[in-house]
Amino acid sequence: MFTIGLFALWLILNGRITLELVLIGIVLSLLLSTFAVRFCGWSVRYETLVLRLSGKLLAYFALLLKEIIKANLDVIRVILSPSLKELKPRLVFFDCKLETDICKTMLANSITITPGTITVGMYDSTLCVHALNENFAAGAKDGPFLPRLEKIEKELIK
Repeated sequence: MFTIGLFALWLILNGRITLELVLIGIVLSLLLSTFAVRFCGWSVRYETLVLRLSGKLLAYFALLLKEIIKANLDVIRVILSPSLKELKPRLVFFDCKLETDICKTMLANSITITPGTITVGMYDSTLCVHALNENFAAGAKDGPFLPRLEKIEKELIK
């Protein structure tokens, strides 16, 4: 499947189909697939896992995009408020209860790229997040990312 995807990408990026391009695409796709299997740990099991999770991952990234837009608007509101009384930075520590490193990293990165919050540190299952105010701190701790990642992690562990 990975080889077919690489070959399809090759054809799409070339924009035309000739015998020479098809043969080069087949050779390059096979070489890249062999490299991925041998040196990157790619396997059929991993490929089926990625396909099985693709819907949940797309939904997660759509949620992430929505939260980024929402947080941008909130940061703009805080910054443009005349008194800046809402600006009360704080550090928040919370347990994420995720087991896999990839899901912990996805949570930390999602919090970091959402405006108003930055993941300062990750210690086992505890995250330290800097937030602009109490609302951002609550959003980092009780936001929608953790439940979605727990569902994704259940599929990963199967």
